[in-house]
Amino acid sequence: MDILNRFLDLVFYQLIEPLFRFIARTLDFLLMEPMTALNMPIALQITVIAVLTALISFALRRLLKVDSREEKFLTEFASQKKQQENVKYVNDWKSRDALYRTMDNELDEDFNTYLAQRFFRYVSTYMLPIFLVMAWLTSAFPDEKVMASTGSRFIFNLPFGGQERYGLTVAAVFLFAYIVSLFVGFKIKKSDTFRKFARKGFSKKAQA
Repeated sequence: MDILNRFLDLVFYQLIEPLFRFIARTLDFLLMEPMTALNMPIALQITVIAVLTALISFALRRLLKVDSREEKFLTEFASQKKQQENVKYVNDWKSRDALYRTMDNELDEDFNTYLAQRFFRYVSTYMLPIFLVMAWLTSAFPDEKVMASTGSRFIFNLPFGGQERYGLTVAAVFLFAYIVSLFVGFKIKKSDTFRKFARKGFSKKAQA
């Protein structure tokens, strides 16, 4: 057990941590320094990073073929359900019952596999980029830097709370901008899909 712990410590401190520090320094050089040089407010910097993170999520969705995999599974699942419904036409009730149970077990297994794969794609596409970028933002925007820029530890102070001050932290601004970016991105994607479908239908009518 001690050997395993030492090995894991070695991997983390000698490989993973230096790699993350290198990536953080690279992102600081490529993103933070230019935006700081342009005197962009911290809120705008975080928004730009959130939009870029959303674009990365869309790129990962495309790389993992999320849409095509979802469509393929739904098509195959509907076909299997239809085949299962046809079992009722089998005359022998014992054979009918055995076939129905077998197909039902196969459907359950396929659906559980689909859920596991969908969860993996969800984590890889959304959660992993969020956690990694937020870990970087925590080091890029420490409380001292936020205090120097906004006068408080919040990016935006909310106009309520009395003596207790409430506001939006770096993480809150990032998550809000990220979710809005995803929403807008999906809206644009749906509109593009509709336009492609409409153009395809129009071209078929023109050929006819």
